[in-house]
Amino acid sequence: MMEENFRRIADTVRLPEGSRARIRAQVASWAEEQEASMQNKPKKRLPRLAVAAIIIAAALTLTAAAAAVVHRFRNDIIVSSISELPAPTEDTPMAVAVVTDSQSAAQTLDEILAEGPYITAEEWESGEKIGGTTSAQYGGWDTAELISSDPALSVRRITREIDGAEKMQYMAEDPADLLPVLTGKIRFDLTWLAEHYSVVIPDDQAYIIRDEDGAFVSEYFSAAYGAKDGKGWVSLDMDYDTTRKGLGPSYIVNGTFDQAYYYTTQDGYEFLITASHDKVWASCYTDHAAVSLYGAYLTTGDLEQIVEHLSVSIAE
Repeated sequence: MMEENFRRIADTVRLPEGSRARIRAQVASWAEEQEASMQNKPKKRLPRLAVAAIIIAAALTLTAAAAAVVHRFRNDIIVSSISELPAPTEDTPMAVAVVTDSQSAAQTLDEILAEGPYITAEEWESGEKIGGTTSAQYGGWDTAELISSDPALSVRRITREIDGAEKMQYMAEDPADLLPVLTGKIRFDLTWLAEHYSVVIPDDQAYIIRDEDGAFVSEYFSAAYGAKDGKGWVSLDMDYDTTRKGLGPSYIVNGTFDQAYYYTTQDGYEFLITASHDKVWASCYTDHAAVSLYGAYLTTGDLEQIVEHLSVSIAE
């Protein structure tokens, strides 16, 4: 009976399947050893419950990092109806229900390309379009200094007069060339994505904001890829903001989207995946980090593949 109880614990604790299998195997092995030892060593030994508890504790220690990852996500919460939304209190703001513009048609890849890049090489070099920030506390930029206009990796230093804060902005033809300039707060791999999709917008960007003392504030990365069929596409956005404050959870009412569910990668990162008509989304939020994908004419299965192969890792 006791072994069954601990097997049930191994199955119900929210851990990766590999961890649960390891716990079950350790409990089974312990049970076999105990039965054999009972015939030869009837003297002092730990109570069976204590021994099993030690095994469970040791196994949980081995997977503590994975468990910590699972519990820190701040993704939207799926509920079955509006009536499940919690009432606001003094400590909890009014719940927000997320809806989608499901009636509007998704843009095709050709339509995206026809719009052109967000910022041209001329605008980059002249110092235009210097706004954009991942932190509401660090907007209102004033001047831009061109450091490099090399298409392989263009660099600008953007500052604001009010306090001397600095934003280093980067643009590259290949999004992978932006990864070395990032801080590593969010780590990810673009290799698989580049092999199965094509870079489609020549203004893939990244920027890092530091305060007047040079301390890190936030960073941002953006890139877009087109599917091999010439119609589907996906945009990828990563940002990490030390000034982000929790505003309370938001909710998705089941049925608002065609699909809404959680997908956990092999590395233990939980993504909320949603779909509405020809549009798909995937997002993974923590207190300070946001990994967001938005695509069109792709399936939720396509997004699962992408987020799995991104091998996301968030340091907090």
